[in-house]
Amino acid sequence: MEKLQRILEYGKTYGVREMMNKSAEFLTGRRIAYEKWFQMHRASSRELELQRKEHWEDAPLVSIIVPAYCTPALFFRQMTDSVIAQSYENWELCIADGSGKDKTELEALVENAYAGEKRIRYRLLEENLGISGNSNAALAMASGDIIALLDHDDVLAPEALYEIVKAYKENPGAEIVYTDEDKVDMELVTHYQPHFKPDFNLDYLRTNNYICHLFTVRKETAETAGGFRKEYDGAQDYDFILRCTEVAAEIVHIPKILYYWRMHPGSVAGNPESKAYAYEAGRRAVESHLNRLSIEAQVEHAGHWGLYRTRYALTGTPLVSIIIAPVTSETKAEACRKKIQSRTSYTNYEIVTLGEAARGEYLVFFSEDITVLNDGWLEEMLSNCQRPEVGAVGGKLFFPDQRVYSAGILLGVKGLGAHAFSGLPKEELGYCARAVMQQDVSAVSSEFMMVKKEVYDIVNQNQEYLFTDRGLANLDFCLKVKQAGYLIVYLPMAEACTERSPSKQKEKAVVETSCNPKEVDKFCEIWKSELKRGDPCYNPNLTKKRCDFSLG
Repeated sequence: MEKLQRILEYGKTYGVREMMNKSAEFLTGRRIAYEKWFQMHRASSRELELQRKEHWEDAPLVSIIVPAYCTPALFFRQMTDSVIAQSYENWELCIADGSGKDKTELEALVENAYAGEKRIRYRLLEENLGISGNSNAALAMASGDIIALLDHDDVLAPEALYEIVKAYKENPGAEIVYTDEDKVDMELVTHYQPHFKPDFNLDYLRTNNYICHLFTVRKETAETAGGFRKEYDGAQDYDFILRCTEVAAEIVHIPKILYYWRMHPGSVAGNPESKAYAYEAGRRAVESHLNRLSIEAQVEHAGHWGLYRTRYALTGTPLVSIIIAPVTSETKAEACRKKIQSRTSYTNYEIVTLGEAARGEYLVFFSEDITVLNDGWLEEMLSNCQRPEVGAVGGKLFFPDQRVYSAGILLGVKGLGAHAFSGLPKEELGYCARAVMQQDVSAVSSEFMMVKKEVYDIVNQNQEYLFTDRGLANLDFCLKVKQAGYLIVYLPMAEACTERSPSKQKEKAVVETSCNPKEVDKFCEIWKSELKRGDPCYNPNLTKKRCDFSLG
């Protein structure tokens, strides 16, 4: 009924013909433009009405903190009105205005236009304290159980707070809840550039502030983390989010567009170069985060605004066993050995074939038709695999024509799994730069993968079923690594090329259709709950028919 209600409301906006087109798109699963998708998936008036009528036991107070500075009156009103329109009503809007005592326009606006709204708490500061100082002033005004961050020129979806509180209620241990977001034009009419995020992804967060908006945190957690820090102005939210994630026991992601980031020339969203200083502050925020965790690493700009690369320090020079598998001929195996030796700067390694004894603390599974593309690939893998929370890492694979073969594996896409961004040109960033940035994934290709020997032994101790299909065995192994509590990390800086033809492997599924059906059934039986839940490193709003992160 909810879907029917959305279709009918869509028809009121776009007309009967478009409503019919929308219905057909929904039924056939074809690609649809985001603006139309947005209208289809936003909360209907009926849903909002039901949310307002819902009774909450011990309804938490949500404190929305807004640092303001010379905010245009129209932007301020639209931001404030979006809060007043919330279907969840137990909130307070805490606004700290650093415009100065000689600029009282917003103060007058609050006193006149919102005189009867007691949930709005406005304070005109004596002077501008900077974005962090103004944010701290707003935070000091908060008396709620949950803190939500809102920029002075952005707006919330009307169901945003309802969904946030619902998530906290359904996950009592949650200390942080964040949502998906999109961009909206100056007039708040056209929505675009949706950011459909993964569930909490530590490595991806260290490459960029992917959490961003809407970010909420329990007040106790925020107090433990500390307030906003002036030395990170421009990236103060990123620094705050990193510190909150360090102390939070549970982090929940709502895969819904609940925050609309307004695009205008002065915003970072509209013009990244307008606040270039913010990106250096972001780099230092990641550096500070790693220092607090006593992790030895260097943080660098990754060549694009707001993206960072962390180079973890190597600990010692442990022996690495590079296992060539499978081996179809000794001639190919010998050629593979020579290619490895010519492009590997790390020296303490041995090369063996499958079945031979491997003595290393770390194992690299290496397909005989793979050629590494950068000499430092083994250091890149090893420095990440040495991290205590990491069980396995995988590099970025290309076809001979320089298109991506594998940038990690998406569970449940194109069947049981697909190679992310397969077919993407090498120079392209991919959706939200995910083809080129380090991140946690559910699986990586066993054709170019490093595993801790101790983790490999743990996974193989209790093998109930051995899959003969290489794709199924690959997925099964990686899921067991995750099940054992370890991260699997995709490393785009460790590059290699396969000899396979891209024309035959376009958007390649990990498990071929020719696979033994009994093995497929066994895999689905073993990993039923994981397949049903979906890939936590992906997003349920994105397609399962392709591996390009396009809209579902």
